[in-house]
Amino acid sequence: MRLQRVIFIQIIIFLDPIQFAKFLQKFAIKELTLMGKLSRSLSAVKQKVR
Repeated sequence: MRLQRVIFIQIIIFLDPIQFAKFLQKFAIKELTLMGKLSRSLSAVKQKVR
């Protein structure tokens, strides 16, 4: 399963690197905002516990 995904990604990079870069950027931004939200809610929970 994982190998198939890697091959698929490599094909995308080969065919359209610019599109792939855009996708990667969007994905990274989503991940970062998600992580930011998670860390904020975690710190809020920690404060409540104290």
